[in-house]
Amino acid sequence: MANDNLKLWEQVCTTDKAYTKAKTDPYPHTDINATYMFQRATEAFGPLGQGWGYTVEGLDWRDNGLVVVKLLLWHKWNGERSEPVHVIGSKLAEYDTVARQNKPSRHVLDDEAAKKACTDAIKKWLSMLGVCSDVYMGELDNDHGGGTETASRPSGGGGGMPRGAAAGGGPACPKCGAAMRLRKRKSDGAPFWSCSKYPDCKGTVDASEPDTKAAEQDDQLSDDDIPF
Repeated sequence: MANDNLKLWEQVCTTDKAYTKAKTDPYPHTDINATYMFQRATEAFGPLGQGWGYTVEGLDWRDNGLVVVKLLLWHKWNGERSEPVHVIGSKLAEYDTVARQNKPSRHVLDDEAAKKACTDAIKKWLSMLGVCSDVYMGELDNDHGGGTETASRPSGGGGGMPRGAAAGGGPACPKCGAAMRLRKRKSDGAPFWSCSKYPDCKGTVDASEPDTKAAEQDDQLSDDDIPF
């Protein structure tokens, strides 16, 4: 007998790969377009404000540049309105980018950080309801149609990217087959691929010019960072 508690989850868990893409910064993961998640919520619950919605309960601008928002969210399912749920979202409003070869570090002031923090909270809430949960469970890592935020962080024992897979188009480690991360040598600043399992594995690969350009593009905002 099917578990009735999973009916909603099973209805909304599958993601169209066209709205995902692989990213390597700050760690290998799968990004998903926020507006696509909002569309899936509207399909399941109804239009925003009628079938689902939120209220901003608090907004905190912290000294370290982080904006933290507290949202109260609700949805309708089978004709019944849910109890409101408190969810936290955050986004850096002020930060320094990482210096790369031929691209110095720069100071960023993001005047839309509060809106993006709200988007972060809504996406987290939707994922807990099961919306696009296959992305957040790491099931689409390394399987993208090309198209935009955030799945599971790979850790030592399991989850994340499969062994032997390349991270975001990068090479697999020649020693252990794990995903690799683009780094910069302290001696001359030249980019190179380093095993994501360092220091347990010290596999490296020289980075080609196309790989470097791809990594530099990761500094830019994703499509799902757009304010809603």
